[in-house]
Amino acid sequence: MNPKFPSLDESKISREDLLSKILIACVDIINTDLKHFAILDAFILASSSNANKCSWHIVYKYARFIDYRDLKGFVKKVADKVGKPYSKFIDIGLYKYRFSLRLLGSAKEDRVKRPAISSVKKGYHKLEDYLVQPKWNASEIWPQTFSPEKPEREEFQPIEDKTALSIGASLVTAKYGWFEIGDIRKGFVNFQAQSLETCPICDIKHEKDQLYGFLLSSGSFMLRCYRQKQYKPDHKGLIFGEATKFSAKPKRGIVERISNAISNPHSLVRLSETIINVEKLRDSPEVYPDFLSTEKTTTLIRSPPGTWKTTALREIIMALKDKVHDISSLPCFIWISYRKSLSNESKAKLNDLKALGFRICNYQNMQGDLSINEWDIIIVQVESLFRVKFTARPFVAILDEANAIMRQMSSGTNARESENAMRDVLRSARHVLAMDAFANKSTLAFLKAYRGEDIHIVDNGYQPRIGETVEFIYDPNSGAEAMRIGYDLLRQGKRVAFVSTGAVMARALVEKASKLSKPDNSPVRARAYYGDMDGKQRQIDFSNINVAWSELDCIAYTNTVEAGISFEVTGHFDIVIAISNTATPVHVEALAQMLYRIRDCPRRIVSIFYQKNSNELFRPPGRENIRAELANARPNNLPTSIKGHREWDSNTVSYKIDESPAVITFIEVEHQKRLSARYFIEKLCSLVASTGASLQLIKMDESRGVIGNRKKVRNE
Repeated sequence: MNPKFPSLDESKISREDLLSKILIACVDIINTDLKHFAILDAFILASSSNANKCSWHIVYKYARFIDYRDLKGFVKKVADKVGKPYSKFIDIGLYKYRFSLRLLGSAKEDRVKRPAISSVKKGYHKLEDYLVQPKWNASEIWPQTFSPEKPEREEFQPIEDKTALSIGASLVTAKYGWFEIGDIRKGFVNFQAQSLETCPICDIKHEKDQLYGFLLSSGSFMLRCYRQKQYKPDHKGLIFGEATKFSAKPKRGIVERISNAISNPHSLVRLSETIINVEKLRDSPEVYPDFLSTEKTTTLIRSPPGTWKTTALREIIMALKDKVHDISSLPCFIWISYRKSLSNESKAKLNDLKALGFRICNYQNMQGDLSINEWDIIIVQVESLFRVKFTARPFVAILDEANAIMRQMSSGTNARESENAMRDVLRSARHVLAMDAFANKSTLAFLKAYRGEDIHIVDNGYQPRIGETVEFIYDPNSGAEAMRIGYDLLRQGKRVAFVSTGAVMARALVEKASKLSKPDNSPVRARAYYGDMDGKQRQIDFSNINVAWSELDCIAYTNTVEAGISFEVTGHFDIVIAISNTATPVHVEALAQMLYRIRDCPRRIVSIFYQKNSNELFRPPGRENIRAELANARPNNLPTSIKGHREWDSNTVSYKIDESPAVITFIEVEHQKRLSARYFIEKLCSLVASTGASLQLIKMDESRGVIGNRKKVRNE
């Protein structure tokens, strides 16, 4: 106590006065109410280290309260004893915004403790003797003293099933049309009132949103009000129907999932009844559109990594020069990428066309509009498509790695502008060519939304990786075993490529690798590639990736090089090691693409671990479910690309999402994102197996980190 501090209020009550009153009240209560306790002969005070606070812990070795209700009853007795004006500084509710009496070690609100008291014969000499729950050598358990005995209840565990929560919340909004579904998180749904109406539980009008809901173990949905204890304390809440049925089926462990996925990888969904089998697409130029035709066409090519999709396309465009008198009479080719890395790599690969007289424009090197009259090939990122200016000249839209383009187009702060520009391009183009190694039904739905049902699908079933093996490791220690393998190989003079789904890990891998030495004592030359890396370095390296990476011993890259980059120097890298958390926002298709950016490599390892960071990644997939979420979302929570595509339907008294291409694309992207998060392991194994590679599970000897038993599944 410091008497120099100012008084606590206008009545000039000092901290010293308040403490004295409280201590006297405690003595009286303990000596009169706690007759079975020992007589109080001393207090120990533990004050706050913050001198501006008025708070003390009072240590009385015999007074150990069972739970917060008992403590609250004691505090109320103290407040009554000190009387006014002193009692106004004591917080009966234990919320701590005023003085809150608390004995050291006593239970806080919402916690119930059943303390045991140490034998008196042992004495009380250590701090632990004064805590609520000393070590187990008790002689008795004291009953509650200041509050009635109440049975303990099991702690409520909310059910985090967003599909069921959405269904249950929809039952509420169907009955009470003036409700809107707000946040759904951690097993609870918060509702927003669209107008000031009477609360169905409290029968009064609340000025602020007070209603929330959750799932019961029976599968029903419970609606409650935060204020019902105040206005209707006996009201248990409103129950709505059956939102879901819970299955007692146990979840499979991650090791079992990996083993099953490797043993039985699923085939990719067929997109076409006709499947070709071509090692290099340059040998089948007929699968590409006739770019000189005046009839509109849309083509989707799904072909595994390393089957020369873009190489064949370049050669076809080069051959067009000999079919016309002037290159400017050809349609303009708008080569759309989703990242700057692909733009740089595409430009490097198109240099042969520039030598033939094609006017090639990389949007990064130009300011202002990009007119299709002034350029024969325009390489442009998704977010800069708005800069392309159309004229009477026909043009071709090339979507290289279509899935990545879809994701980029539907996300970010510029999603609406990107979608508007993409819509103009796809609807106006004479020919649209979309290519992706792992195209799926969502890719097809995206094209149909903008181009109609007449899509020519080329599905190449060739498996370029037959005879190769991809090793899988489940490492609970966040990929430490895979890192050890890589670093050991670097010390032996081998060259290692790390693949990471996070920039932080990529930088850390390279930082450690750079400190290693090769057998000749020269340092390991390493470099990391990620989204926020030095732009100049990236542009230099990606302009000729074969030259840049041939000078390095170790690289680590993220999905900044997911698409378009391919290192084609044979035998340079000895191993590719991919490390990923299965609970990652990176799409599983992106990781599969990253695994094969280095075309020729004798060994590939995929190390996976599980570390759940957010429930947002694990929302249930399903197109109708996502559409319902968008319809019920609060305006501030509506994704950027969806804004402007939702209207209020007075007939159903709810919002309605339109059927525009922007909405369809967003739903398809979100659906694939959720499938990727929920079935990351299974989808990754299927994608790798689709290339023809064999899958091999490596089990580690955790005591020494040595690779032990192996389980191999051939894919021949």
